[in-house]
Amino acid sequence: MNYDNILCEECSNEIISTQRNWNYHNEDIKKAYMKYEYENEKYSNEIDKWDYYCTYCYNKETDNIKKGHVKFGSNFIILDCNLNLEERRVKYMDFNGILCEKCNQEINNHYYYCMSCHYKEIVIIKKGHMVSNFIILDCNLNLKERRAKYEKYNFIFCEKCNNEIFKWNYYCTSCYNKETNVTKKGHIKFGSNFGILDCNLNLKKRTTKYMNFDGILCEKCKKEINNQYYYCTSCYNKETDLIKKGHMRFGSNFEIFKKSYDYNLNLEEIRAKYMNYDGILCEICYNQISKWNYHCIHCYNEETDAIKKGHMKFGSNFKILNTFDYNLNLDERREKYKIYDHIVCEKCDNEIFNWNYYCTSCYYKETDINKKGHMKFGSNFGILDYNLNLEERRTKYMNYD
Repeated sequence: MNYDNILCEECSNEIISTQRNWNYHNEDIKKAYMKYEYENEKYSNEIDKWDYYCTYCYNKETDNIKKGHVKFGSNFIILDCNLNLEERRVKYMDFNGILCEKCNQEINNHYYYCMSCHYKEIVIIKKGHMVSNFIILDCNLNLKERRAKYEKYNFIFCEKCNNEIFKWNYYCTSCYNKETNVTKKGHIKFGSNFGILDCNLNLKKRTTKYMNFDGILCEKCKKEINNQYYYCTSCYNKETDLIKKGHMRFGSNFEIFKKSYDYNLNLEEIRAKYMNYDGILCEICYNQISKWNYHCIHCYNEETDAIKKGHMKFGSNFKILNTFDYNLNLDERREKYKIYDHIVCEKCDNEIFNWNYYCTSCYYKETDINKKGHMKFGSNFGILDYNLNLEERRTKYMNYD
């Protein structure tokens, strides 16, 4: 490592390292030697600074044993493909180099097989033999059977395209993506245990039919269907016809919520009409209507008119609590609003519960104590005077709400 020069015994050329550190005191001498080094580098053979071997002789040599000797000295070996990966690691871990018997290239000890030959090989058995402990995928097995059969193998190969199959898939993604026939796609990915979605079934029948399959595929777009939904979300989102959207998602057991008619019904009437359907879709925006609400949340949030919002949410039997109604006391409010199913705040559009008869949202936001009291109790309230004793307080405040 401390020599100024290295000569190759075989080709007798001087080896000049491009990494040499110069230490000249005279700038003219330094420039002259730098020029000499540059010109001679074009004609001299270079020894690799890290490995200390003649690359010229190494690349020219055709004999496998001699190549290994040039690069590694005596501490190298030729790969034996008959060993499995564990045996290869044990056998080769202490060698400086491993060479491929066929192409003479160095083999990375991370893989312990020749990646160049492996890539070029087209016969699947030979490809597998290079990496050792391999098997050919059997697409007739379902996912559970594939995992049980292949988990102990280091490599799995596709019989059709020779590509390696990853263990988190247990199917050939290359062949799967190229396949256009939905039945063949399903067979590649899931074996025999898959189904093609039948949109004519309602949700209950779909669940019963497909719950035990490893996979469900859409007949139209051939994509996999999440068994949490039992409909193709891709086709559903692309579809613009409301009837077809409903049929995809719910089968025949769905209904369209008609704005012009259904919002005139009260909640009890809406529940009675729609309770037995698997799904309800909004006529305006096509979004699903939840059976908890029985109104379109999307349209409701988009609407800015308080009367229309109340009509959507509660039907015709609701009332807006006007701010001047806060002048009424609690008994007067109960009497005025008792016939309505729902009450809505004029200011914030929130529902007012009929055990309060005031808007709790506006109440908690208000900071003025007199306005808070006016909201909650009307004009019949008082502000506590701590200077009074208990008897005086009872006398003063006994008739307030």
